Amino acid sequence: MFEAYKNRMSRRGNTMSDMLRMQSNMVIEQTWDRDPNARKVYVVRVNTGLPEVTPYHDLIDVKFNIKTYQSITSDEVAYMLQFRHGEEKRHPEIAIGSYVYMEDEDHEWKWWLLVHLDERPYFRQWQILECNWTFGWVYSGKVYHCLGVQRIQQSYSYDLYICEDIKNPFELLGTP
Repeated sequence: MFEAYKNRMSRRGNTMSDMLRMQSNMVIEQTWDRDPNARKVYVVRVNTGLPEVTPYHDLIDVKFNIKTYQSITSDEVAYMLQFRHGEEKRHPEIAIGSYVYMEDEDHEWKWWLLVHLDERPYFRQWQILECNWTFGWVYSGKVYHCLGVQRIQQSYSYDLYICEDIKNPFELLGTP
């Protein structure tokens, strides 16, 4: 009888925390599609050039969350993506520097950039930024392009630095 109990408990988890984690996963999985933040996206890994969605790219389930909102005292909005359980293992292209092609509320598809992995032990989330800039440069006579993010941060202060070794003082932007 003890062996039957032990086998039943091992299916549910060896410890109480394992059991709670499994229950949390079940609840998230069963309610995923009813969440208004749930979306389907494409994730594209690009070494050079502009990203594009091809027929071999799969739609991946994510939740699109807002971590912090913009206000008069804070910087820009912080957006987070949570991939459905197991998607990160099935899709090796999910990494920092990958592009995410996601449809917004107006049914327009936009490119986003994965910039940071929140290393929480459970319910991992990725910080993303909307691509709002196309960078271009010339190298060895060839023109290159990539999508990027132009950030505006209000928390930088403007200071005057005086270099005493030079006769004319000069101004620098930034914080000491």
